[in-house]
Amino acid sequence: RADMLVRLALQRAVVQVAAAHSLNDLRDVITADGLRSLLRDESQSFLDAASSGLKVTAIDLKQAPLPPAAIQKDFEAYSRVRQQVAANVETARQDAQETLLTTAGPAHVQLAALIGDYEAAYDKADSGAAELVLAKIAEVLEGDDITGRVARVIDTARRHRVNIEQTLGRDARLFAGLQGAYHENPDAVLGRRWLEAIGRIYGRPDVEFMQLPGGLGTLSVDIAGSQAVKDLRRSLRLDRMDAEAWKDGMRGTALDQFQDISEIKMDRGGRQLAIDEKGRVSGQRSGD
Repeated sequence: RADMLVRLALQRAVVQVAAAHSLNDLRDVITADGLRSLLRDESQSFLDAASSGLKVTAIDLKQAPLPPAAIQKDFEAYSRVRQQVAANVETARQDAQETLLTTAGPAHVQLAALIGDYEAAYDKADSGAAELVLAKIAEVLEGDDITGRVARVIDTARRHRVNIEQTLGRDARLFAGLQGAYHENPDAVLGRRWLEAIGRIYGRPDVEFMQLPGGLGTLSVDIAGSQAVKDLRRSLRLDRMDAEAWKDGMRGTALDQFQDISEIKMDRGGRQLAIDEKGRVSGQRSGD
């Protein structure tokens, strides 16, 4: 009867171990050696209680524990979904790491920790600690380890600051310098600024000065400008259009810059172009 008693002990051990552990533990957590040890201990405990004098030396598992037949199909589907979830989690982890690196470079770990410290100080309404953390964050942002989008944003902000300093800052300094002088002698300051404005206007190369006699009354005077000044204005207009086209990435066509109908020749060759020593392209009338 020894075989029957051992078989009964093994059956009882399987039931006891299966009832005491979840299916996930039996399949994924407990190793094969651990499972054999549990079954051996339970079987030996039953044999000892029966005073059989038998000793279990080894247990061999022919296959891994299977789910109950009623849920076996569902469990297989669950296993596939769980594997897919694990793959999705790993992909998300890699994407998160890549996002952090492309955002702030190697310094993202230190920045994330400092941001957490700042939020903790802010939640506690500790303004002193928050200011100290902000100073540390600013120091990290100025370091060499900052790369990616954060570095580009900082560079853009720096260029913007320099641009403001060279435009609005210059005007602000000029206004501050004129303010004191205006309070002391407003007429002199206004007169000087007026002369500077007139000088900028009259200093343009395409300005024409025309003198008319007084006492014309309601007479209408038809005045034709100098052809040389007209050509200069056209040349300046083409230069401006060229600069704007290069600035905007050369949108449009080259014909957009040559629109003077007087230089369209139907019976011979078109424009006569020449390049001077500075590399500038000039037309057939530019030397007049």
